[in-house]
Amino acid sequence: MHHKKTQKRIATFLFAAAFITGCTTDKDIKADITQKAKNDINFAGVTYSVKDKIVTLNGNCPSVKSRLKVWQAVKDVTVVKEIINRVQISPVLLNDDFDLQQAADSILAGYPQAQATVKNHVVILDGKATKKDMDSLAVRIRRLHPGSIEVNLTQEGSK
Repeated sequence: MHHKKTQKRIATFLFAAAFITGCTTDKDIKADITQKAKNDINFAGVTYSVKDKIVTLNGNCPSVKSRLKVWQAVKDVTVVKEIINRVQISPVLLNDDFDLQQAADSILAGYPQAQATVKNHVVILDGKATKKDMDSLAVRIRRLHPGSIEVNLTQEGSK
């Protein structure tokens, strides 16, 4: 009798895990990666976007080991179908822009296809977003008080 209850609990758990995993959106994946990036210095020079559960990594890591740690952190998000890793090995400077980068990344956690790069206190927004989201993003990024903002976002649905 106890054995059947254990099997039933395991089956219920597996069903719930499969259901939760199946419902994960690009937005959820981006938020998960953003949370990991906040606590991992290896992400300092890396930007990321998500479309159809495929994560694209861009930017720089100071070493092969650092690049591998970023890849592994993203790979650990179980619902990610694929990782396109365009991260180059190059020096990464941690200066005043680092805090601004992390703040911008936190804002962009809810925008799977948008990413920010910060250089010389200028926030550069790239990727895709809806028209409504573009306006909202610009307002929210301005609240961080960057030197300026460059918006290179394209509207979702356009090429």
